[in-house]
Amino acid sequence: MALLGKWIWRLGTDKGGLWKEILVSKYGGWRSLREEGKVGRGSLWWKDLKEVWASEGWGRSFEDGFEWEVGEGRAILFREDNWLSCGALKSVFPRIFSLSVTKGAKVAELGNWFDGVWVRKDRVGEVSPVYSKLWRCKVLPSALVTAWRVMENKIATRVNLERRGVVVENLVCGLCGKVEESSCHLFSVCEFTWRVWCLCFEWLGVSFVIHKDPLVNFQQFRLCSASDVVNDVWGAIWVGVVSGIWRHRNSVTFDRGVVDALEVFALVHVNVWSWIFAKSCCNSFTYPNWVLNPVDCMRLVV
Repeated sequence: MALLGKWIWRLGTDKGGLWKEILVSKYGGWRSLREEGKVGRGSLWWKDLKEVWASEGWGRSFEDGFEWEVGEGRAILFREDNWLSCGALKSVFPRIFSLSVTKGAKVAELGNWFDGVWVRKDRVGEVSPVYSKLWRCKVLPSALVTAWRVMENKIATRVNLERRGVVVENLVCGLCGKVEESSCHLFSVCEFTWRVWCLCFEWLGVSFVIHKDPLVNFQQFRLCSASDVVNDVWGAIWVGVVSGIWRHRNSVTFDRGVVDALEVFALVHVNVWSWIFAKSCCNSFTYPNWVLNPVDCMRLVV
């Protein structure tokens, strides 16, 4: 047992070596020893290592014996490893860990060191160009927040609610009644959603391919030859469609509303036009002009 324990120690502390690279590529390194379950086609030697790890809490003693040298954090898992004095974040905040979409991320991937203080990357540096485009859209804050939640997959779809531990009676989409209601389905590939998008494309006089990922969909929803101002209005239309689909879904789910793609499309007309007038200095076109000639009206927005 002592010899096997020494191999585990070397697996966790040695910084290189062909033998370690092979084990990491095949089994995942020393962290895989703490995973429960069968090894499958693992060697007898690896199975013995797992038995030693699990016997009499040896593995916990091994981890507690580490004193991490963080450095840039390229080898330390941010949530899973015990690199903080309070313990592993996975154990301290299990609820947050269960909702995290960055499990397995390294310390260096999620933040940087500034004068000895670690700061998350989303609090420093430049904002992602995709979100910079979103924040420029001339829309109501409530619609902006809805769009951001959709792009981040934080919207309370039935699949997301179940993932958070909420008991959901039925996961099927309330608008098409055929597929599980995930963010990708509800806002991109649902039959109802596709009808709404087609109505918008016909209104705008364009052909477009919908990407199933809302974040990529928003990023691609622009005119290559148009000015930034015109593309900001295009972004507002995207926000109007997404927020309109979400409101309509809630109406159907909670208020026994009727599924109607034309209703959502009509509200996109009204909402985006009202947002433009509320958020810009433009007053040179009327609502009928907006409905009949949207692209021409976009060029008049200041």
